[in-house]
Amino acid sequence: MTATFTMSIEPLEGPTYQHGFHLGTIESVARGLVEDHWKAGGFRSLGLMRAGDLFDCYDGEWSSVMADKAFTEMAEED
Repeated sequence: MTATFTMSIEPLEGPTYQHGFHLGTIESVARGLVEDHWKAGGFRSLGLMRAGDLFDCYDGEWSSVMADKAFTEMAEED
């Protein structure tokens, strides 16, 4: 059975908490739901969680995308 995605919410003020519902099992759908939630504003970051572990983090851009860009830039400098 595939683990479902959930969302961890870090608001601008107050403690981090979990979104009340799971985001399904399809990564692209879960990412879209996180991005849609971000548009409401008031967050430092939103964590895309899977099986209790951080899968990726969103703060206007996905952490995995930023890491890929950084590695690409480093490789281009070599």
